[in-house]
Amino acid sequence: HQCPKKHQQGASNLSMNAEQPSPPSIMTPLLGLGATVLILAGVWFAASVVNMVLVAGLLTLLCVPIRGWLERRGLPRWLALTLIILGVLLLFLLVLGLVGLSVAQILDQRPAYEAQLVTRNDTLVNALAERNLDISAFTTTAQKGVSMLFGVVAGLAVDLTRLLANSAFILLIFAYLLADADGLVRRLRRVVPAGNPLLKRAGEATSSVATYMLILTIVNLVVAVLDVIFLQLIGIPNALLWGVLAFLFGYIPYVGYWVSILPPLVLGFIQGGMTLALVIILGYWFINGVISSVVAPRFFGKGLNLSAVVTLVAIFFWGFLLGPIGSILGVPLTALIKSVVLESYSETQWLAAALSMDEPSQDEGRTSV
Repeated sequence: HQCPKKHQQGASNLSMNAEQPSPPSIMTPLLGLGATVLILAGVWFAASVVNMVLVAGLLTLLCVPIRGWLERRGLPRWLALTLIILGVLLLFLLVLGLVGLSVAQILDQRPAYEAQLVTRNDTLVNALAERNLDISAFTTTAQKGVSMLFGVVAGLAVDLTRLLANSAFILLIFAYLLADADGLVRRLRRVVPAGNPLLKRAGEATSSVATYMLILTIVNLVVAVLDVIFLQLIGIPNALLWGVLAFLFGYIPYVGYWVSILPPLVLGFIQGGMTLALVIILGYWFINGVISSVVAPRFFGKGLNLSAVVTLVAIFFWGFLLGPIGSILGVPLTALIKSVVLESYSETQWLAAALSMDEPSQDEGRTSV
């Protein structure tokens, strides 16, 4: 009588062992990490091509609403596309000519600027030495930093000029994407089943990023125009170039403002000493503060839902991978990857949550009386 019981217990133990899930394998995350590294290495190797595709994609996101607006006004598709492409081409040529001319002037005047900087530096050191303040070591370091700044501005201008020199390829990719944007969506809908969550999430994320970039472009343009007017009024040379830099670096949160103010600040100190430098700091602070803190939040809403730390890391990471274009497009790229890829799979949703901003709970959101 005991044998059947033993057989039953053995069978139950075997079934329990069969039902127990096997421990997760470390190979899955290692394979995913290896694939990610290979993809990033390929992106770094083909950075010049990737940059052209990214710039063309950004232009497409910004110009699709304009194309729709022109078509709703009665223009045929071909005419709307032609006007937009010609407008972008004219903008490229204008920026290329402006940057090239301004950088040539700066490089020609660099020895004179550095000599004036030494004079200003000696005057400041002597004035503070009379008050028993020795800042000679600091000013020596500052002079080296200013020399590096001229080199950085020249290098950035070269990168921008090289990118604009490839405008024919960028415009070709841009024209195809702009003309085929609706067809691409239709083809994806034919292949992907209706209601596919990944396709829906990709559409929502792309629309969100496009809206964000369009508003940010308008805000940057307003800030750049006000900066140019302000710098022209106080007599800073090459104000248009510094306006272009303010526009481009406006796409880089936290860091872009400080980079864009450095060149006019140095020129202001060279021309008018600490007084003019202080005027530039206050003017930039007022213009950027009012636009960024008062006007922009009314249109941005929640933005791209990335934490401040992730935003900074994205700027430097994509900048290392793709150069200046990577720094400018790093935040929207990270937002797209988070929304489309990381949030779509249960295995990576924890990482998407870690990259997002903290959302206050209902108890935290209530105001205490």
